Amino acid sequence: MKHKNFVIGLPVYNGEKFIKHAIDSILSQSYKNFKLIISDNCSEDNTKNICKEYASKDKRVSYIRHSKNFGPHFNFKFLLDQAKSKYFMWAAADDIWLPNFLNSCVKSLDNDKKANYAMTDFIVVSRFSSIFNMVFTNGISFIENKDREQRLLAYSKKKFDTYIDNLFYSVWRREFLQKILVELGDIYFSKYPSIHVVQSALYKSHGKFIPYKFFLKTYSKFPPGHFFSNMIAKIKSYFSKKKQTYSVLIKNSKITLQKSGVEKKIILKFISNMKKIQIPQ
Repeated sequence: MKHKNFVIGLPVYNGEKFIKHAIDSILSQSYKNFKLIISDNCSEDNTKNICKEYASKDKRVSYIRHSKNFGPHFNFKFLLDQAKSKYFMWAAADDIWLPNFLNSCVKSLDNDKKANYAMTDFIVVSRFSSIFNMVFTNGISFIENKDREQRLLAYSKKKFDTYIDNLFYSVWRREFLQKILVELGDIYFSKYPSIHVVQSALYKSHGKFIPYKFFLKTYSKFPPGHFFSNMIAKIKSYFSKKKQTYSVLIKNSKITLQKSGVEKKIILKFISNMKKIQIPQ
């Protein structure tokens, strides 16, 4: 598929409850020059009919349905492979973008040819109740730093419950992102692909930060990291009598194989700071 300027890839599986809101927010962007490709991992609900209706009404929307569920890793990569555009963005099927999100990101990248990704500030939203929303101001502003060492140090100091992995949903220069996935190879298909993609991007290039909350990362109940979510996790752990711990999969990728010295020390610090994550059952 040849789309000269911008492709948005939306992977979905059984998203009938929330995908309308996501698509509506994308189609309502002030920036109009894009193609939205929806890749359906053989949903078993009404996702297919919802998406086909949008595709029939708006020529910017394309719908692709797979014969079986190939898993989320495949679906994200499949969408990127479909794009032949200048810019690309992954869009989760349950998130919301305010009308100026795309325009602000594209404009910032057009004005800085050396930056390879752009992201706005964001709010973490609970569909259950707004009292559980979480606001992070300037939490990812460090991506603007042109000093690689400072970018990685800033990233290594951030906790995952500050949602820095939202950078995965940045507006990307498509060729830059494609090269990252090629270099990661099988590492992309590990447990936490977003971590590896973001980490690689921060190592290779600075980005553009837009200090307006144009992105709403949404969760059905309590956002991970919220005190109430943590309390429920502890209760579950107490009554189940066990807590499961997963090690973050950080293997010898292009990042860890770079030059020794200062850069190596930064990566080692990054790994030590994020060695384990507690995952409630």
